[in-house]
Amino acid sequence: MRTASEAARAFARAGALAGQARATRLSGDAHAAAGRCQAALVCYADALEVQVRGHDLAGARRTLDHAARVCEAGGATAPAAQLQALARDL
Repeated sequence: MRTASEAARAFARAGALAGQARATRLSGDAHAAAGRCQAALVCYADALEVQVRGHDLAGARRTLDHAARVCEAGGATAPAAQLQALARDL
């Protein structure tokens, strides 16, 4: 996770929004795999914010999908369905 976070910061310093968002989403994936769902969702929210700023709709869809899967795995099926619907609407 530290490497992904470091990469996100490096991309941010370089102004590379797509790279920053991907690295941030990857950090979220690492948190999710380690069972830290809240930390994962924070990373996904951060990634989504960068993707919106960069007009990266495809990346935003992927991030929403990842967040939905974490919610679903945690038993939060209604928020997961809302995230999936939002991703489809983009």
